[in-house]
Amino acid sequence: MKAIDLVHRKARICFGDSSLAEAATMMLQNDVGALPVVESMTGKLCGLITDRDIAMGALTQGLPLDRIPVRSVCSRNVHFCRPEEDLGEVLLKMRMYALRRLPVLGPDEHVLGVVTLDDIASAALAVEGPTRLALDHELAETYGAVTRPHVRS
Repeated sequence: MKAIDLVHRKARICFGDSSLAEAATMMLQNDVGALPVVESMTGKLCGLITDRDIAMGALTQGLPLDRIPVRSVCSRNVHFCRPEEDLGEVLLKMRMYALRRLPVLGPDEHVLGVVTLDDIASAALAVEGPTRLALDHELAETYGAVTRPHVRS
């Protein structure tokens, strides 16, 4: 299974100059907890914003959400994968960097979608036999690494 096979919906993105209100609305409308942030001129990935980033931004900046730009609270050091990376590589990156979500970038550096741990868990349900057992183990290790308390810089 390749990273692109795990992307089950069209990429939803926002821009750095979008407001937190716009990002939150897009997350609500699309039932997602994070959005890749792209440069408005090039469309290339420049960050990732989560629902938690929005909540913390609102709390720390003390402004209405429509007055806080996404770029002021999004993560800028974004790890990603390529469409051809296999499931093992995707899970390894998620474990190494304690990530629940990993944007998938095409050769032109544009976002094709986002692979989530939930997407992988859902796909694992279709796998049978020894491969399923190995995948279940890898998923458990990845969930453990992601949910372990850690300090982000």
